Amino acid sequence: MSKVFISCDMEGCSGIVNNQFCDPKGKFYKEAQAYMTGDLNAAIKGLQDAGVDQILINDSHWNMTNIRIQDLPSGVELISGDLKLDSMVEGLDASFDAVAFIGYHPMWGNERGVIAHTYSGITMRVTVNDKPVGETGIMGLVAGYYDIPVIFVAGDSMLKEEVCQLNPDIHFTVTKEGRTRLAAKLYHPDRVHHDITETIGKAWVNRKAIKPLVVEKPVRITVKFKETQIADMCMRMPQVERVDNLTVAYEHHDYLTVYRAFLALQSIGSASRG
Repeated sequence: MSKVFISCDMEGCSGIVNNQFCDPKGKFYKEAQAYMTGDLNAAIKGLQDAGVDQILINDSHWNMTNIRIQDLPSGVELISGDLKLDSMVEGLDASFDAVAFIGYHPMWGNERGVIAHTYSGITMRVTVNDKPVGETGIMGLVAGYYDIPVIFVAGDSMLKEEVCQLNPDIHFTVTKEGRTRLAAKLYHPDRVHHDITETIGKAWVNRKAIKPLVVEKPVRITVKFKETQIADMCMRMPQVERVDNLTVAYEHHDYLTVYRAFLALQSIGSASRG
């Protein structure tokens, strides 16, 4: 019985260029839901056509209630809602054969990354063992913790460069070309969907040649925040080290523990802003 886990974000999907799309209160949010669902369904089709038996999707954007189960093909399952222990990779475990990321985006600071950020609006930079990582790397290492390869990613042209640095064997569909952080040259969704379906199917067939993302132990994560008081409040968490006025660090031998510590730091940091 073959199983694939899909984490689906929104910023990197076709047709989306700014937060008027991504914010549930934004003027173009309904259109963004349609773009997100269209890209996701193209991925599902590619996997089902390739013979995958089970597909579990985790809604990974904002309040994580963007995808409607009735808009997906029958036979798939969806995790929805924002109270999730593992956030963007909720439901992932060692029973899966492969992982795919749809609608992902570049890390904060990427000059032409469309709506580039790293997990939240409070974070400037994240490193794992001194290597800068965005959400693709952070979540991909959770897959690697379970010895599962990330076989496919869909996002903008700048994310492709980021993914190639993680593992050049990961298959990729470019959904749009970043011009600035809030502008892009868009491809027609039909083109994007065709490419997603074809490429993810090839990725599944080639999955055994794609190595999981792994990190040496112990694992040290650093998080640089945008405001000093955020780092101040994060020092309330046990075993957190202050690196400088904006940066904190956490170290453990187990990556899943490090990942959950990162999520806890994000929650503490967000709460500090009121």
